[in-house]
Amino acid sequence: MLSTLTAIVLTVTATAQTSQPSASSAKVHGPGLYAIFQTNMGTVVCKLYDTMAPQTVENFVGLAEGTKEFIDSKTGQKAKRRYYDGTLFHRVIANFMIQGGDPTATGRGGPGYNIPDEIKASLKFDRPGRLAMANTGQRNTGGSQFFITHGPRSYLDGGYTIFGQVVEGQEVVNGIGRTQTGAQDRPVKDVVLQKVTIERVAE
Repeated sequence: MLSTLTAIVLTVTATAQTSQPSASSAKVHGPGLYAIFQTNMGTVVCKLYDTMAPQTVENFVGLAEGTKEFIDSKTGQKAKRRYYDGTLFHRVIANFMIQGGDPTATGRGGPGYNIPDEIKASLKFDRPGRLAMANTGQRNTGGSQFFITHGPRSYLDGGYTIFGQVVEGQEVVNGIGRTQTGAQDRPVKDVVLQKVTIERVAE
């Protein structure tokens, strides 16, 4: 699945180390479901919108925790393991977004299936740190690839499912955005998503 990403259409296709909060840091942000992205450039905590985008969040959590079956992009075989750990942020555009979730790091990889869009008029790209699903430019073509924005991007409204919000570590997102990139906006030095941890904080 060939992916392209421009300043108008987002599709599937900073070097300083920062302190890394523990997974328990999600608790300070109140009850809810959180994804903790541990990267080689720092940690980002996102609150997941499991009531606004339940199918998207269920899919992301299942892939992250290794409970959801997928087709391995490299082997073509069915697999069930932690999908995101060790993958790269394969596309980075300064002052726009960082994109990950493709085990092949080509922009073409995915889980072997698509999920439906869950686009809500009440959720807009009106602030930094929106966590959203990438797609092919067509409806209902998300799978595993996601992006996190650097700032408001109203032209993305209505085109992509927003399923979370950065609540800690936006400076890490911005730092990744400043990394040097080469062909197809890929970082020259690998930005590794070392681990995604899902934390459930009770009332």
